[in-house]
Amino acid sequence: YKRTLDNKMAISVEEFLTSFHSLTGTTIGERRKNLHFLLRRTNGNIDFNLIQPKTPLEENFKVQIFLHFKKIPDLIDILKSENPIFIQKILNESSWFLSELFKHLTFEDLVEKIFPHVSFNTKVKLINKLSVHIKSAQDGDQLFYAIQKRYGNYLATKLLPCCSADLILQCVKNLKIEITSRQLLIIVKKYPHITEDVLDSLKYFASKEVILGKYNVVFCHILKTDIVLFHKLNQVYDSRPRLGW
Repeated sequence: YKRTLDNKMAISVEEFLTSFHSLTGTTIGERRKNLHFLLRRTNGNIDFNLIQPKTPLEENFKVQIFLHFKKIPDLIDILKSENPIFIQKILNESSWFLSELFKHLTFEDLVEKIFPHVSFNTKVKLINKLSVHIKSAQDGDQLFYAIQKRYGNYLATKLLPCCSADLILQCVKNLKIEITSRQLLIIVKKYPHITEDVLDSLKYFASKEVILGKYNVVFCHILKTDIVLFHKLNQVYDSRPRLGW
C-alpha cells in the first residue's frame, strides 16, 4: 500500500524543479521542513543535477537532496569541490555514507581516484572517519598500505586505530610517529594485550613525563579496567600525582 501511495504522490521533474525554487517559509527551518515534504513526494530517480541553485541556501538544499537519496557519485563530486561546509555536512553522515561509498569503489579506487582530487584537510578528515568506521583489521591494513604507498607514513598512520595489532606494533616500533591520545585510547580498548608494548615503544621518542601528560586519558582508562597493569606501569611513570590517585 505504501509503495502504491508513493507512486501516486510522485511528481514530475518539472513540478519538482518549480517547487524547489519556490519553497516557502519565513525562516530557514520552515523552508527546510517544506523541502522535506517535497522530497516525500519525489521519486529518487530524478536527475537532481538539473537543479541550478540560485542562492547559497538552495546550494545547501541540493546537497541535502543528494544525502537524502544517498546519491554517492554526486556526493563524491561534492567532496572534490573543496567546499568545507558541504564536505563536513557529508562526513557528518559517516554512519551510512562510508558504507555506501565502498559499494561503489574499492580502497584502491579511493586512494587513486578520489584522494588526488581532494585537499589535504579533506583527506585527513576522511581518514579519521575511516579509522573508526572500518571494523575489519584486514580491511584496515589493506587501506593503510594503499595510503602509505601513495602518500607516506603521516596519512597512513592516522588509520592505525582500525588496523591489526601486528601492524600497530610494527609502526610504533619502527616509525617515529605521533599517536594522538584519542587514537591510543581506541587501540588500547581494542587490543589491551599490546598496551604495555605500545607505551614502551613510545618511550624511545618521548620522555616519560610527556607520555604521561599526553596520554593521561589512557592511563585513567587503564586504572579503571586493569589495576594490575596500572600498578606495573605506575612503577615506570609514577602516574598517581597526575591522576589524583
